[in-house]
Amino acid sequence: MLLPGVDVDLERLIVSPELLVIEAAARGKPPRCPDCATPGRHIHSTYWRTLAERPVTGRRLAIRLRVRRYFCDRTRCGRLTFVEQVGGLSECHRRSSPGLKR
Repeated sequence: MLLPGVDVDLERLIVSPELLVIEAAARGKPPRCPDCATPGRHIHSTYWRTLAERPVTGRRLAIRLRVRRYFCDRTRCGRLTFVEQVGGLSECHRRSSPGLKR
């Protein structure tokens, strides 16, 4: 309900008078390498990204998103690892959601 149409699992919701923090984990299909389009098969690691989002009910909203980093298994590809992006929520190298960008 907080993130309609976004492929994540809600893990925790933190509410304070000024700030709302949503902690969620990406759960979509493994992505493809952005350089060679080989599907990701082996997870390298996971990490948290923090994304700013549009305010909700008069509070600032931050999304802590746990994403997976994958190995690129294609030996001829120059990219060793790549990170999944969550459609409608994250973009490569951005610290804000597409909704806040608009």
